Amino acid sequence: MAEGALNAIRVPFYWRRLIEYDSDAKAQVNKEIVESYYTFIATLPEHVKITGVVINCHPEVARMAYLGQPGFAERYAEYVRLLVETFDFIHDMELWNEPNASDFYISVKGEDGLHRPWNGLEFVNMVIRPGVESLRCAGFAGRICGVTFAENGLVGHVGRTRPAFANTMRGYADEFAAEFANNQGHWGFYFQPDFARDVMQALRSHYPTAQDLPFEAFGIHPYPYFGPAPDGFAAHSWHLTQDFLSLLEDAGYSGVPVWITEVGARSLDLSKVYDFDAMAQADFVDDFMTHAAGEASIEKLFWYKYRDEAWDLKREKSFGLFDHEGRKKPAYYSFRSRALDCLPPQSIRVLQDDFGFGAVMQAGSVDKSFWKIEKTEPFAYAIPAHTGTAEGTALLVSPGRAVGSVLRLETRHHLAADKAQRLKAALRFRPKATDPGKPEMTLGLQITNLANPETGLFLSVRINGVSGVAAFAFGTTRNARTPVAEVGLADLSQFAEITLETREGRVWLSCVDGDGSILTEIDLCAATQVFLGRRLRGAIEVSRTKGPIHFIELSRFRLGRG
Repeated sequence: MAEGALNAIRVPFYWRRLIEYDSDAKAQVNKEIVESYYTFIATLPEHVKITGVVINCHPEVARMAYLGQPGFAERYAEYVRLLVETFDFIHDMELWNEPNASDFYISVKGEDGLHRPWNGLEFVNMVIRPGVESLRCAGFAGRICGVTFAENGLVGHVGRTRPAFANTMRGYADEFAAEFANNQGHWGFYFQPDFARDVMQALRSHYPTAQDLPFEAFGIHPYPYFGPAPDGFAAHSWHLTQDFLSLLEDAGYSGVPVWITEVGARSLDLSKVYDFDAMAQADFVDDFMTHAAGEASIEKLFWYKYRDEAWDLKREKSFGLFDHEGRKKPAYYSFRSRALDCLPPQSIRVLQDDFGFGAVMQAGSVDKSFWKIEKTEPFAYAIPAHTGTAEGTALLVSPGRAVGSVLRLETRHHLAADKAQRLKAALRFRPKATDPGKPEMTLGLQITNLANPETGLFLSVRINGVSGVAAFAFGTTRNARTPVAEVGLADLSQFAEITLETREGRVWLSCVDGDGSILTEIDLCAATQVFLGRRLRGAIEVSRTKGPIHFIELSRFRLGRG
C-alpha cells in the first residue's frame, strides 16, 4: 500500500453487521466486528487516512421506514454517533453510500400502497440533516461528505414499470409478497434517474448557498458502464463527472469540493466481450486521473478496488490494481504514477519500489515515472528478472564495460519535510558474479537534501562478488566518505539488506544478511547534522570498481518517514 502512493482508503461500516437492536430498540455494538476493524487498521501505514462510509441500512430500521413508523432519522443519527465514538481512526465521513441505487436506498410506501424509493427531500431529512447534526454534537472534527451518488446521480433506469425493491428488505420477502410480485427485476441493480437533482432542490430549501451547507463535499461514483461509451470508457466517466459539476453550478453550489469515492474499470474489457485486457484498464487510469487532476473542484479520488477477490470475480468484476493472487496489474503502475504526480508534496511520506515494472509491463526495465536513469556509458543497462525465490522480481544491473562506469537511479519525487526528522531508507541486493577472480562493484545508497543535493547521507558498499566481502564507507557530503565497517556476506544466493534510519535523533546503519543475521550496526551521525527534517530525495548508484564484469541485483527500495 505504501509503495502504491496511497495516502487514504475508504472503509465501509456496515450498519446491519455492526449494530444489533434488543427488544427495547437499544443499539448494541458488535464487539467482535469492532475488534476486526481495529486489527485491520493496525496493518496500515501510519500516514494513511481513513474515510468512513455508511453501508447497508439495518433491515429492521429499513422495515420501520417502509411501514411508515417514525424513528428512522433518530436511529440513523444514533448509528453515526456510535461510529465516531467507537472508531477513533475515522478521519473523514461519508453519510451514505449511493442513495439512488437499489442496493442502498430505502423503500417507502407509495400513494398506491406499494413501494417506491425514497425521494430527495426524504433523503435530506432522514439522513443528511440528522447525520451532520449528530456528528458535530459528538465532537467529530473531520470533513463530511453529505451525499455520494451512484454514477453521477442523474443517469438512471426508466424502462421498468416499477423500480426495484430496496435490496436491504429482501429478508422480508414473504411479508411484502404483494410488493415483490409487482416488482420487476427485484435482484437487479437499479438507479433512480435525476435523484441528484431532487436532492439539490431539497438542500436549497434549507441551505440556499454553498456557504450555508452543513457539510464539506459532495460525492459521485462515475463508473463507465452505464450506457454506451462511444468515445471510450475514460471519456464516458469524465462526461458523467462534468455533468455533475454542471448540476452543482446550476444549483448554486459551484466550487463545493467533489469526492470521487469510487471509480474504476475492469481488466475484463466489456467492450471486447469480456476479453482480458489489462492494458485497457491501465489506460483508463491514465486518462481519467489526468482529467481529474485538471479539475480544481475534485478534492479526493478513490480507486475501486485494491485487489480482485474470488467472490467478486463470480460477477465478472476485475477492478483491482492487483489480481486475485496479489500480483500487480499494469493499472497499478499507472495509478502510482498519477498518484505521485497529483499528491501535494507535503503528502508524500513513502517512496517505495520492488523493481517489478519491467516484468509486469514487458516494456522497459524500470518505471520511468518513478525513477530518473543516468549512466556514464552506453553499454550500461538494467534487465527485469524473476529471482525464482520468495523475493519475487528484481532488477539485474550492469553499469557498463569500463572500470569506473556508473548507472544511477534517482527518485523523481521527494519525501515531505518532517519536523521529527524521522527517516528509514532500505535497499535489498545481491551480487551476481559471472567469472572467477576478484570482481568488485560498488553499490551506493544516497539520501540528499532537496535544497542542497551535495549534502545528506552518502553510503557506499564495495562488494567482492566471489568472496562476498562488503566494505562500507559513509559521509555527509557527496565527495567525502570514510570507511566505517567491513563484513562478509555468508550466502551470496540470498538478498542482503542495508538500512539507514533515525533512532532517537541519531542516524544508524545496519546490514542484515540473507538469513536475517545482523552483520553490522553503527551509529553514524546526528540527524540534525544533515538536516533530515527537510525534503529529501533518494538515489541508488551501481558502479564497476575492478576485475571482470559482473552484476548487482536490486529487489526492494524504500525511503520513508518512519
